[in-house]
Amino acid sequence: MEPSFWHERWERSEIGFHQQDINVHLQQFWTQLDLRPGQRVFAPLCGKSRDLLWLAGEGHPVTGVEISQLAVEAFFTENGLKPRRWREGAFEIWEVDEIRILLGDFFDLEPQHLADAAGIYDRASLIALPPPMRARYARHLDAILPVGTRVLLVTLEYDQVYWRDRRSRSVSRRCGRCTRPPMKWNCSTPAMRWRRRRAGGSVV
Repeated sequence: MEPSFWHERWERSEIGFHQQDINVHLQQFWTQLDLRPGQRVFAPLCGKSRDLLWLAGEGHPVTGVEISQLAVEAFFTENGLKPRRWREGAFEIWEVDEIRILLGDFFDLEPQHLADAAGIYDRASLIALPPPMRARYARHLDAILPVGTRVLLVTLEYDQVYWRDRRSRSVSRRCGRCTRPPMKWNCSTPAMRWRRRRAGGSVV
């Protein structure tokens, strides 16, 4: 899946994955991560999600990454925000108050970009990727995240025989586990929960 795929989706306004309302799973399960106000949250492939506003409203500085400039512009414009903008390496940084979005490719992220991240909110990243890319996505997260980062992962699981045309891809519990390398982060989902200690530990 090339970056051009996402650019074309935004240019054509084919963004059925975007939710106008705050995600119900985020509101219901966020407290399970037990993060304190002031701890930074990372939102990969964030689009123009209003969930960023909700997280900031809970007292968390938020860092998103998004490859489409149309999506980033829409987030700030639609929410009446006027960001500061500057270039930093592979990314153009858009920031206002507690919300920062890195305009660029997720796979160009380096550890320094997320050095102070304590949590991750993944609503539509893993399910947006085809199966061959999921393991690469998980490996890259593992390479750039601080030890002990806590993750809320929202996925979909459905019978793909009957729903072949869905853009969001089914992620089974087994697949959710298998896409993850030996992790240095803790993950919770509404459907499943697994934990990994910093060294050793078992996935449950």
